[in-house]
Amino acid sequence: MRLVYLLRHGIAIDRTHPDCPRDSKRALTAKGHRRTVDAVRGLATMGVTATAMAASQYARAMETATIAQRGLGLSAEIQAWPDLEPSGAVAATARRLMASTDGPILVVGHAPHLDHVIATLTQARVRLKKAGAACVDLDDRRLVWLMEPRALRKLGTRSSNQESESNEAPV
Repeated sequence: MRLVYLLRHGIAIDRTHPDCPRDSKRALTAKGHRRTVDAVRGLATMGVTATAMAASQYARAMETATIAQRGLGLSAEIQAWPDLEPSGAVAATARRLMASTDGPILVVGHAPHLDHVIATLTQARVRLKKAGAACVDLDDRRLVWLMEPRALRKLGTRSSNQESESNEAPV
């Protein structure tokens, strides 16, 4: 089974903010960073791992990929794929994933691009929210799971609370 994990970037600075840089330079907000860290903790709780990573070159996607790399303890280098950018070719991304022999793969990108990649690979119609994730089995071309960011954060928070409780000295 060849798996690909698709992760949408976290909350970035609003386009309408007066200090907003050009789109490719928009970074995660402090809230976006925190929520992405918590969502990645949820992915770790689910046992998500990858031997290859790719992300859009846009700042918010690269920042999200770095959070995932650290949070999941991945040694894979993050490869910049231009076809993962918001205006990237969906078919090119899908072909690249289908042709990959590495696996599992974690890709970080944008909506609606990732939604269309999932539809191309599986024919499933989904809508990834910011810091939401999906898993696709490339061999069977099916959606294995789709996780809302709130559910991932809840898993991550629960896992983090359980770890801190188990590290406390008995009374």
